[in-house]
Amino acid sequence: MFDLIESIVEFIREQNLGFALVDFYRNEFSDNSGWNPVFPCCLIKFQGLQAAGTFADGTSISERATIIIYVAQRYDPSYDQVSALELADSLYDALADYSNDNYRLSQESVEYVSANYGTDVYQLTITAV
Repeated sequence: MFDLIESIVEFIREQNLGFALVDFYRNEFSDNSGWNPVFPCCLIKFQGLQAAGTFADGTSISERATIIIYVAQRYDPSYDQVSALELADSLYDALADYSNDNYRLSQESVEYVSANYGTDVYQLTITAV
């Protein structure tokens, strides 16, 4: 899974969507995280892996990975050019062109996430099979 997340990070960086930071999520939005924010940012988190089916002996036929992508932006129209929602929308569209030899991605949802840092944060949930 690490290779998949690394591949997604590189893909997003190559899209030149305007992110100042694209990286792995390391609990930056948690209380007392000590994070010094860089905006706009795109942070990718591996959420989990589930078996999509099993053989009679209990081994997995295939797996389904859930990946969360956070898009965060401080948005003050007098200083900032683009909102988090606009960035999330652009990223959602760009992910339709993502390809990987081992995984197929599908976008599941885009949702607003409440954050304690006075920023707009959107969560894109994607699955890889």
